[in-house]
Amino acid sequence: MGKVKDEELRKQVSNFEQASKNITKKRALEEIENIANSGSDKAWYWLGILYLDGNRWSADIPKGISALKSASELGNKAAMNSLSWRYWNGQQVPRNRELGASYAKLAAEQGVSLAALTYGRARLRGIGVDQDKADAFYWIEEAAKNSDTEAAQKLGAADAKADLALLYLKGDGCSKAPDKYLELIQQSAEEGSEFGHFLFGRELMLGETIDQDVNASRKHLTAAASAGMPEAQYVLAVLLEGDQYGFNEKDAAFNWLQLAAEQGDSNSQRELGHRYKRGISTNTDFVKAFEWYLKSAQQGDVSAALNVGNFYHAGSGTPIDLVKACEWWRKGAEAGNELCRLNLADAERLMNSVSEDRTQEGEYTSNMMTRPARKTIKSLGQVCQWCGEDVAGEDIWEDFFCSPAHFYLWLDRQ
Repeated sequence: MGKVKDEELRKQVSNFEQASKNITKKRALEEIENIANSGSDKAWYWLGILYLDGNRWSADIPKGISALKSASELGNKAAMNSLSWRYWNGQQVPRNRELGASYAKLAAEQGVSLAALTYGRARLRGIGVDQDKADAFYWIEEAAKNSDTEAAQKLGAADAKADLALLYLKGDGCSKAPDKYLELIQQSAEEGSEFGHFLFGRELMLGETIDQDVNASRKHLTAAASAGMPEAQYVLAVLLEGDQYGFNEKDAAFNWLQLAAEQGDSNSQRELGHRYKRGISTNTDFVKAFEWYLKSAQQGDVSAALNVGNFYHAGSGTPIDLVKACEWWRKGAEAGNELCRLNLADAERLMNSVSEDRTQEGEYTSNMMTRPARKTIKSLGQVCQWCGEDVAGEDIWEDFFCSPAHFYLWLDRQ
């Protein structure tokens, strides 16, 4: 009887997919619902998926979710996994991490590797469920063991191996095992996980835990970067750019940084700021440099905060604003950046040495922006006279020093 139902279900699903008119699709759905009402979990699952598919007709989300829940109650693991994914990511339903974790556990208990990985990650971070690193290790290990032949589940197992590797590396929920970490990230990469490609490629680049192989590193990092992983795009740019690894492909590095920065990677945003500031693989553009530095600084990057402060102080790419410069230097100083601390101290010393005359907007007047005269500079050039770093631009800090702090350090030695 079950076999007959399955054959009829396949027929009606095919009818739905091939139908060109909504009225024909509705007729097929009615037939699938009849099969579902006879107790077929597969029919309820397909009914849910088809109702939720807005690409081929007008979706009915409430009916779709209800059908998936009916399938889940009858033990359908695909429905459990689908509900987990939808609630966890807020796809077609309001995001609900508790429900997402709950359905993930149900599917994980039936051997769905993607669900086991989701539930393990939830347990590891305490999202939607109580944190328990030992239980997280158990479920991620179960996901990594999965031998399901379905492509998505096999990839889920490969991703789980990369996650499991990090647990072994950090000793989260298990004893530290660096050798196991290396073994698992290599397996994960070989099985197609972008995270595995990233971890293994990074280790091959650094050559600290295994023999360095920059060509193999490039292959693995490119696989992860091409899949859209911003962290891999950034590390690949580092690999390609300088002479350290033998590639010296600055233009290719710039392109990868651009992709990663547009996805919000703060390291890449900071590095793009450097390149627009110095004209590396692009025209010098202080406005764009400032924009990228600001995006990075807003995510907590201390080096970017230093540069944002410098740009506000110098009026490079943005109007001069000493108050905002001090705000960013203060953030950097509080995070432990010594140059930000020195810049802030210098700026506050300057502010205390001039009148407190302010504009209506509360900004300091131009007499507070007085710079040391150019005649005090004894050694001119296109590198910072204190640290030797390449600099460019029109302002005194940009011409001869990478920051006001370095100017004062240099001046004190004269």
